[in-house]
Amino acid sequence: MNKFRGISERVADTSMEFLMRRPYIADLNNIQYANFNHVRRMFQFSDKILSTLKTDQTYINIGTGFGFLEYTNKRYHQLNLKTCDLPPDAIDPLFIKMQKFLRVKQDYNLGFMKNIDATDLTIKFDPFNDYTRWNTAIFNRFVPLRNTLISKQNIENFNRHMKKYVDNIIIHTVNDEGYYPSLDLFPDAKIEYMLPSDIISIEYSI
Repeated sequence: MNKFRGISERVADTSMEFLMRRPYIADLNNIQYANFNHVRRMFQFSDKILSTLKTDQTYINIGTGFGFLEYTNKRYHQLNLKTCDLPPDAIDPLFIKMQKFLRVKQDYNLGFMKNIDATDLTIKFDPFNDYTRWNTAIFNRFVPLRNTLISKQNIENFNRHMKKYVDNIIIHTVNDEGYYPSLDLFPDAKIEYMLPSDIISIEYSI
C-alpha cells in the first residue's frame, strides 16, 4: 500500500537518527523500527486490524508502543479507540519520541504487572469523567502476555480479571514458537491467520 510509504520513510529515518544519537540507551530490539519495510508492515497491519473492527463498538488498545494503530485509526478509520500504556517515565524513550512524532495521545496509564497470571493489569482512569468499560480490549504484540498466558488456569484468571473492563479480547501475536502457548488453550476463540503477515489473531468473549 503506497499510502503508508511517506510516513514509513519518515518514521524509519527519525528512529534511525534517534538511535544513532543515543546509542547508550538504545535497545537492540528497536533497530527494527529504523527499517522502512518493517515500519510499513506495521502500518499496513494496523490498517488491516482496524478494517475488521465494528464502527458501533468501543475499543481500548493496551500497549500503545509507537502508536501505529492510533495513527492509522485517526487518519483512515475514526473508530472509538482509546489507548493505554505504562507512564511516560517508564516507557522506552524511542516510543515516547515516536508517539510525539505521530501525534498520538496516550489516553490512560497502565499499572505495572507482576502477577504470573496478569491479574494485576490495571487501567488507571477517572471513573467520574472517563469510560469505565469498553466492548473490546486489543493486545497487539503485547510482550507481557507472552509470560503470563501460559496455562489454561492463568487464562481463566486473566479473563475474570479483565471482565471489569471489557466483554471481548483480541490478541495479535507472531506465529512463532516462544511467543504464545498452544492455541489449544483458547478452545472457544476465533483464530485467524492474518496473511500475508506472520500474525495470528485470537479473538474471544469473556
